[in-house]
Amino acid sequence: GNIGRLFRFTISGDGFFVAGERGVGFARLNGPLQSPLREGDLPGRVRDVEADEQYLWVATERGLVRFRLGAIRP
Repeated sequence: GNIGRLFRFTISGDGFFVAGERGVGFARLNGPLQSPLREGDLPGRVRDVEADEQYLWVATERGLVRFRLGAIRP
């Protein structure tokens, strides 16, 4: 609800990041969305999302942003 209609996800640790029309958030199965990054936290509308061992990469319509997982994942 708070990040809009979901269209992408990427696995990260014991959960996954989901990308929606208005942002990105971390979730676990059968759990609520945590640590949402919404419009305003990001430079533009989300287009794609990917995670590696250290970073969450968010492609937006205005460029690529990376976040250190330790800083944003619960």
